[in-house]
Amino acid sequence: MDLQYLLNILSRRKWLILTVMVIASVATYLLVDRLPPSYKSNAQLSTGIIDFKGLNVEEDNPFLQKFTVEISFGNLIEFMKSQRNVQLLTYKLLVHDLARDSVNQETPFRSRNDLNEEIDLRPYSQAEIDRLVQTIRHKMGELDNSLGDPRLELVFRDLSRAYGYDHETLLKEHLAIERKNETDFIKVEFESENPRLSAFAVNTYCQEFLRNYALLQELEDKTSVSYFRQQVRDKKEELDEVQAELDSFRLNKGLVDLEGQRQAIVSQITQLEQKRESTAEKIPSLRANIQRLNRYLAEIDQKSKGNEAESLYANQAIQNLKRKISELERAYIASNYSDEKIEKELQLYRQNYESQIKRVAALEPRNEDDELDKSDEKILERRIEKELELKEAEEGLASINRELARLRQNKLSLVSSDANVQTLMQRLELIEKEYLQLTSKTSDMTIEMESSSYQVKLVPHAQVPDKAEPNHQLIVSGFAGMVSGTMCVVLIFFLTFLDVSLNSPHQFSKFTNVQLLATVNKIKAKNLDIQQLFSSNGGDPKRENFKESLRNLRYLVESSGANKLLYTSTQDQEGKTYMIMKLAPALTLKHKKVLLIDTNFKNNTLTQMSSQTDHLLNNSRLIGENDLEEEFVSKAMHNKFNLENVDIIGNRGTHQSPSEVFAGKDFKNFIHKLEGNYDYILLEAAAMNKYSDTKELTEYVDKVVAIFAAESEIRPLDRNSIDYLKSLGDKFMGGVLNRIDLKNLS
Repeated sequence: MDLQYLLNILSRRKWLILTVMVIASVATYLLVDRLPPSYKSNAQLSTGIIDFKGLNVEEDNPFLQKFTVEISFGNLIEFMKSQRNVQLLTYKLLVHDLARDSVNQETPFRSRNDLNEEIDLRPYSQAEIDRLVQTIRHKMGELDNSLGDPRLELVFRDLSRAYGYDHETLLKEHLAIERKNETDFIKVEFESENPRLSAFAVNTYCQEFLRNYALLQELEDKTSVSYFRQQVRDKKEELDEVQAELDSFRLNKGLVDLEGQRQAIVSQITQLEQKRESTAEKIPSLRANIQRLNRYLAEIDQKSKGNEAESLYANQAIQNLKRKISELERAYIASNYSDEKIEKELQLYRQNYESQIKRVAALEPRNEDDELDKSDEKILERRIEKELELKEAEEGLASINRELARLRQNKLSLVSSDANVQTLMQRLELIEKEYLQLTSKTSDMTIEMESSSYQVKLVPHAQVPDKAEPNHQLIVSGFAGMVSGTMCVVLIFFLTFLDVSLNSPHQFSKFTNVQLLATVNKIKAKNLDIQQLFSSNGGDPKRENFKESLRNLRYLVESSGANKLLYTSTQDQEGKTYMIMKLAPALTLKHKKVLLIDTNFKNNTLTQMSSQTDHLLNNSRLIGENDLEEEFVSKAMHNKFNLENVDIIGNRGTHQSPSEVFAGKDFKNFIHKLEGNYDYILLEAAAMNKYSDTKELTEYVDKVVAIFAAESEIRPLDRNSIDYLKSLGDKFMGGVLNRIDLKNLS
């Protein structure tokens, strides 16, 4: 929207804006003057938030610390504004104004005449009010200050609202609680019509708040200490449970000295592995010796087969002894060489075995091969000895392997037990650490609670104000005037933004985007004599502007080179007939002969404004020749309007469209014949939004001119009609803005 257009609107509405500002200022001045005097009293509470916690600029994040302090102040202020704390003040004020005994010797701050008339107190008796006062007095010293009785709660609610002491009224109109700049203080301020009430309210509120705050802090501290003491007890029980679990595990696993047991097992495994290696080294050589001795014996056996039967029985006994010796050796190895009984029995069987060998040797006969027999005996003894050693070595190796497997299994069991013990010990250590921390914290909190002095305290008491607060009557009045003026300007701009009428050339261009041919101002047109108007000089500005507008429009018509013009509009009552009736006389002033053809069949106002004449025989003849006498009639304007050179062909009115009226008739030829008698032929069409007359008449004219009324608004139908006019191209001459206010032309 154009800035100059807005400034022009403000300029035209300046007196309205000034009037609104003056009225608002005067009304505010009188209203402020009638307000009762206001008295303020205030006190300050030192919170200790900054003094005790402080702002340390050397901290890693001072901004976070400042944020924490601001939150602390915000929380404290919201707590002070809570219904619980404000209700304590309400209790005190009601007791002061309602008590009727000798305890209250002061004059009530507000009497029954000052009560809110909207609150009906008639349902409550004086006995109920007195009972409420007594209950409040009883509850004032308790932490829970609720009345407990629904009936008393109802009486209290209505009385506090009637006296203006309720929570909402106090915080909204009287009591202000806020931090004083960036200091450690919170300012408590009370404003009322009574100076004593203001001072009493501030001091009472601060005292009751501090008392209530101290009680809550003490209760909170006790609750916290009790909570941590319970945590200490629970942690001690958990510590004892883990210790008992560890002791039970060690007892079940026999873990008296876990490290010593582990080292003993490792030592035994080392010794057994060394013994296994030495035993394993003997076995291959023993097997080789036995094989060699067996070969020797096989050779001797070929020589002594004859003696085999005789020594068979003795050999059988030897074999039995060998089997028994092997069993005893395995038992002795299994006892880890520690069973003395088996060792003695083994020695006995070995002695018996040697005696049996000697006996068998004694039974063998002596012959020439005595040397050979002696050799056979020695080889056999050596083989048996080696076999015994091999058996002993193999049995010993197997026993050593079993023992090593058992020791390794014991070692793995000790490792698993050690892991469990370590887990339990770590858990025990962690719980013990938590237990000590809780114990220390509980001790500190107990000491702090026993020696605590609550930080919030009243610094200066409120004093009774000796004079009322200035009402700033002039400042408030001036501000009211400025605000009302600003709101008036905003409202004017808003209405201007919503305005879609064509009340100015700017609006016309904005909403139609059509070439503006001329603007014709609104004028009292009844019995307006155009010839007299054009001959006058000066006088009425509206008439002068109207005259110049007609001259401008006449010039545009003459310079267009067209002599057949169709005047139309998008809506009804836009002033088409009016413009034609004023333009035609203006053209005759330049000795032009003008013919007006009323082709507005739906609303033939132009025809009705003219009179029947008998001397326009030529026009009547042409009408008859073109078979148009049922629709048109020849008229003149000179009898009624005293205008020469202006003729009219009026219509008799019909609901048909022009194409239907002219069907089978050569209306274009009719117009062509009329051109020879007139300089200009002006036609009028019906409104485009309703009828198609303009579209059907366009082919008979040279130019089309649209008439728009300044008070009209552009609607979607108007835009469709305007789009059609634009589609005519050069044939569309432009628009005329009619009935405009001269103020909107600037």
